[in-house]
Amino acid sequence: MKKLLFIALLTFSQLALAEWTLDNDNSQLNFDSTKNNTITETHTFQALSGTVADNGKANLIIVLTSVDTKVPLRDERMRTMLFETEEYPRAEFITQVNKPHIEKLAVGDSTLQTLKGELQLHGTKKPITAEVKITRLADNKVEIATVKPIIVNANDFKLHQGVENLREIMGLNSITPEVPVSFRLVFVE
Repeated sequence: MKKLLFIALLTFSQLALAEWTLDNDNSQLNFDSTKNNTITETHTFQALSGTVADNGKANLIIVLTSVDTKVPLRDERMRTMLFETEEYPRAEFITQVNKPHIEKLAVGDSTLQTLKGELQLHGTKKPITAEVKITRLADNKVEIATVKPIIVNANDFKLHQGVENLREIMGLNSITPEVPVSFRLVFVE
């Protein structure tokens, strides 16, 4: 009996210490752009990766070349003129989650957390705060989703010239630099 209990505790502790890995196929990150002050469109990135370490340190990597606006020419312009993916192929958000609290959740239960972290984009790092809902989907699966969009200002990340270049080439009156970002990230243990 003691041997069985020891094996069960060892197995549980190994599961509790397992690193979580992002499931790209079941995750998404969207951002909205507004042009001419009235037309808002939602875009996404097709390639995301990330982990949550045993100590709760979390990172999300956004492959900027995977931008998907449903318009191939616009995708190419965003890659070359805005994100400059030759030099800056990815963005990264690093934060800390309360992993022990999350691991205590029963399947189907949720908790709210405020994630304070740092976004690195276009060679610039800035603090970012995200209000998220974390849900235990299964014994080995967790979802982290924004409760409300995160507002990222393109000017804070030295993207203002790229925004202006896009505005000019598209013949627009304006492109709003404030970009709402939302995500639904699924991690598996």
